[in-house]
Amino acid sequence: MLRKPYTTLRQAGFMAPEPLPSPVVLGIFDIGQVPDAEIWMRLLERQFPNLGWRILSFGVDLELALAPSRFRRAVPGRADWGQPREFAYCVSGGLLMAGPPTEEAWEEFEAAVSRLGRAS
Repeated sequence: MLRKPYTTLRQAGFMAPEPLPSPVVLGIFDIGQVPDAEIWMRLLERQFPNLGWRILSFGVDLELALAPSRFRRAVPGRADWGQPREFAYCVSGGLLMAGPPTEEAWEEFEAAVSRLGRAS
């Protein structure tokens, strides 16, 4: 059985093309991206249970694809983010990770999100 390769594309200094409802957002452009986006969701829920992260849905009906607790976090994404894959974005760190998280990508993203609490 072949497994798809997991790579995470890192973009530091990324500027969001639209105002955001939360300091951390996940973006989903296609229903097929939900399984990989759910990895980000599980990591965020486990490490940052009180963080009000949101999901940007770019023309995707997520109601049947996500658990109700996760679907309540979904809001429409409006701008062109220039991303072909699902992504996780930490606003204050300007750190965007596209694709499913590798261990190294999660560690870097987790560190950026952890700095949110220290900055407030």
